[in-house]
Amino acid sequence: SPTEVYVELEGVGTVTHLGKTKLWVGQHWGLSNFPDLEGAAEVIFTAANGDELHADLYAYGTLEFDEDGNIVYSSIVGTGNFLEGEGTGRFLNASGTYDFTGYFDFLTGESAALYIGEIMY
Repeated sequence: SPTEVYVELEGVGTVTHLGKTKLWVGQHWGLSNFPDLEGAAEVIFTAANGDELHADLYAYGTLEFDEDGNIVYSSIVGTGNFLEGEGTGRFLNASGTYDFTGYFDFLTGESAALYIGEIMY
């Protein structure tokens, strides 16, 4: 059976210092403690003007199932770092840290993410 799963997510939202922002996340989730997940991700925030802010994310998640064994909900918490020298434009030398919480509802397709932290650039 697989020991890891890779997931890519895209989204949009409004972020302080970035304006209307596109988000891309590439996640590697370990399955050794299934249904609890542990993983790492690459995160790219693309600001309204096209400047990119790159970050990493280390997270833990939990899956919830219905009575038929189908995944219905996941919740995730984690921490990350803004990666100095990997962004573009005004975020080329950005640094800082953040905390992350998020969820995905497999029944409705609804998801939300909250990044709270500090960035220096």
